Amino acid sequence: MFRLTVLLIGLLLVAAACSDSGPAAIVNGIPIENERLEELHDPPGSISDAERASSLFLLILHQLVTTGAERDFGVSATGDELEAAFALRTGGSGDVDTVLADRGVTRARVMLEAELDVIRGRVEEEIVRSGSPGVDLDKAYRDFLAVNSKSCLVVLTLLDPSLAVEVESRVEAGEGLEAIYAAYPDRTARFEPGCLSPIDHGAEFASVALDGEVGRSYAREPDAGGVYVVLVTERLAPSADEVRDEVLETAIERQGPELFNLWAADLIARAEVEVSDRIGTWEPGPGTGDLPTVVAGSG
Repeated sequence: MFRLTVLLIGLLLVAAACSDSGPAAIVNGIPIENERLEELHDPPGSISDAERASSLFLLILHQLVTTGAERDFGVSATGDELEAAFALRTGGSGDVDTVLADRGVTRARVMLEAELDVIRGRVEEEIVRSGSPGVDLDKAYRDFLAVNSKSCLVVLTLLDPSLAVEVESRVEAGEGLEAIYAAYPDRTARFEPGCLSPIDHGAEFASVALDGEVGRSYAREPDAGGVYVVLVTERLAPSADEVRDEVLETAIERQGPELFNLWAADLIARAEVEVSDRIGTWEPGPGTGDLPTVVAGSG
């Protein structure tokens, strides 16, 4: 009887050691329970070790981002925002459960991703509007003008390629397009592409159309070779103060995603994370650089 009792105790200890009683991870002192991880898959046991590690990282990222957004910006997702983001991810109509089943995901997972969508958008906006380090409103203003201003150009092309060096030197010396055209009327061609937004003037003329001084001629060498002489005769552009709201929206759209990524990367780098040995380890993985992720165990 004694030997049987010892054997039973040993089996119980082994079972306890192999059980899933501990949390899947602990993030900055807050546990992520196994039940939350299993909710992301249907059926729970149908995934590989790598997929389970990836799902745990999603939960860790969600916890870091939602708590960080609340702490740093006072941002949290409302019910209406979550509902709209969930609908966007699921197509917004039809049998949602069938859609999710076809994708092999659960409502819990999509709702988690939808909340991250909402928080990302809100944080991007807050980072820009608060003028956080890295926000460049001057660049945003130029990005806005690239589409929402008008530049009137005159362009001189060379019919005689041998003129390229001479014409470029004359432009660099300050000579204007019209004077150069007058000097070589039979060896150059003058045309006016009209008053367009800088981006609509095309890649070869866009920089002059956007930034060129009105009345000054510029020499540009296109990819095909030769030289163009470009002159801005007029520019119609609002001041930065007149379009401040539009410039902010441009900055949110163009700069917000990268600024959010930097903010989130800092959260990940500074986080204190313990991952269950059953699932993997918290360390840099392939393609993550110095940032840690959940790396699936080898066994």
